[in-house]
Amino acid sequence: MDDGSKFCVFLPLQDEPADTTYTEITAGHGIRGSECILLADDDETILGLLTHMLENAGYKVITANDGAEAVRVYQARTAEIDLMVLDMMMPEMSGSGVVQEVRQTDPDLPCLLASGYSELNQREGLEVNARTAFITKPFRREELLRAARSLLDGETSGKTDQT
Repeated sequence: MDDGSKFCVFLPLQDEPADTTYTEITAGHGIRGSECILLADDDETILGLLTHMLENAGYKVITANDGAEAVRVYQARTAEIDLMVLDMMMPEMSGSGVVQEVRQTDPDLPCLLASGYSELNQREGLEVNARTAFITKPFRREELLRAARSLLDGETSGKTDQT
């Protein structure tokens, strides 16, 4: 009859603070909001993940699956939308195209553009001001929430990347 295996793990006592891994994972939990965010990304998985992150921080999220849909949603729900979070590379219309279109109606609408490509290549043709910021993919929850909060509070200088 086999009773299985028994393992004993002995860990040394430590006088120093615990590892900060848990703190890094939970960072950003204090950053909250109640504003309405229009989120556009053509990748369903990313759209779902970002929606979850933003809703868990208290934001109301309206989604669009591409740039053209983002413009249509914005036009239909202008009064509700406080911030747009846009993927730069989408079918129908790029994130910067959406910003250019929306800025004709509301030049002060805060817009956060996300891209896995070099920020410098993506800024062509886009007027950068205090109401526009960029975040490079992949980004952590904390980076997204800080960038969104900063734009909503009017504190950004156009670049939110920590790199």
